[in-house]
Amino acid sequence: MAADKGYVLPMGGPKGYALALIVSVLAHAVAGGAVDKDLPRFWDNPEQRAHIGYFMGAIDISKFVPMEVFEAAVESIFDEIKATRPAAGFSEVFLPGEIEYNLTQKNLAEGLELSEATLREFKALAEKYGVDYPFGA
Repeated sequence: MAADKGYVLPMGGPKGYALALIVSVLAHAVAGGAVDKDLPRFWDNPEQRAHIGYFMGAIDISKFVPMEVFEAAVESIFDEIKATRPAAGFSEVFLPGEIEYNLTQKNLAEGLELSEATLREFKALAEKYGVDYPFGA
């Protein structure tokens, strides 16, 4: 397939391209992992070693700017993003992770709703392993 011979185009235009390039340099050139196009397709051969490169970095923000200044600047950026008019059909602009955070808070307050299929699976597992089934009948 032609798509398997190239690279995935990053989203986000020039900035997305730059970020993808930085990630590739860190994960491949610095960490010694395979280049994206050389990574095996997992589902084609799950036993094949992928040789994925990982990189973790930490930045001491205080070495660049006082933390209060940094926090105020980030808050300003977030406020500007949140004040943006949502796209048609949407009621709000979300920051990355915000939808998941809101759902977690809702689930913590109200509990999770589990499907009948999930409850049946849990009941079968409880019976199989001889543990209490905490969800009623």
